[in-house]
Parts: sequence; C-alpha cells; structure tokens
Amino acid sequence: CNGADICHVTFDCQPKQPLNCSDGVFCNGDEGCDAVLGCQAGTAPVIDDGVMCTDDSCDEVGDVVVNTPVNANCDDGDVCNGADICHVTFDCQPKQPLNCSDAARPGSR
Repeated sequence: CNGADICHVTFDCQPKQPLNCSDGVFCNGDEGCDAVLGCQAGTAPVIDDGVMCTDDSCDEVGDVVVNTPVNANCDDGDVCNGADICHVTFDCQPKQPLNCSDAARPGSR
C-alpha cells in the first residue's frame, strides 16, 4: 500500500509513491488498500431507503444519496379516497377522501 520500494546503487532502498486506490467516484464507495492484495473496491453507499414511494438514486455531482418522494408512486387508482401523498419517512400517507355527498355540491338541496 505504501508503494514498492526500489533499490538505488548509492542511496540503498528508496520508497516509491504509495498506491492511490481512490477513483474519486462517490457512488461506488471508498476504495482501500490491502497490504497483500493491493487496491480493493469500496462498498457503495446504501441507495434504497426502504420507503416504497421514493425514487432512490446516487448523485455523483453532490456526493449524496437522493431519496425523492413521488406522490404518483402512491396512487391506488381510486379517486374517491383522495390523493395519497408520499412522505420521505412514513411512506404513502392518505389525504382527505373526497366528500361526494349531495350537501357538498353547490346548488344541491
């Protein structure tokens, strides 16, 4: 990991440059160096937050994991029970159902 030493005729053993195992790519994890095996791949960050309604991705530019709530991922297709919303921690959450009673419509008696 600290580089292969070289033998110099006058100056004896001289160190070379250490191995640079980092590729600078956040989304594939921090690489490391094993004394026997050399550079080793890193462990990628956990992308999936376990919340079903979020779209999960890795942002290489910002070096962050992004979990974007998407309300459409909660749509159960039933307009009468209201539009569900995606909460980044609590997953799909119901909104107020539609009030379809005659008293709720303007002009009804």
